[in-house]
Amino acid sequence: MKKVLKVFIVWALLPYIVVFLIVPAAAFALGRNSALSTASYWRGQPFTLASCVLQAAVGIAILWIVPITRQVLGMIAGAIVATACVTTAAFVALHLLGGFEQRVDIMVSHMMLWVPSVVAGGYAGIVHAAQGNKRDIHSLA
Repeated sequence: MKKVLKVFIVWALLPYIVVFLIVPAAAFALGRNSALSTASYWRGQPFTLASCVLQAAVGIAILWIVPITRQVLGMIAGAIVATACVTTAAFVALHLLGGFEQRVDIMVSHMMLWVPSVVAGGYAGIVHAAQGNKRDIHSLA
């Protein structure tokens, strides 16, 4: 149970931290125009955090249903589940939130969430596969 909670925290916070802290900080450090001062940047954070938490919860529930014993397959399955979660979240957000300019913002933010979500999903798949291997070894003894 501790591993599941650890994986959930990593999967929920890694995309959020990358998109809202590391990318703007890097842009600011490089002297690029940063969106840290705009009101839309701060308004979108609670929605994105909720989206990340929901994606992590659904992704972990789906991954833990599937019996995976090989770590490579777990990583691939985690990446596929993460891609499906981000795509579904973008689709739902596009249909629930209206407006032409908001749709562009939603798509860009979900495209930025995709890479760290795939990394976190791969990590979740590896951890799940490692737990599956331990259960199989202990059940044989």
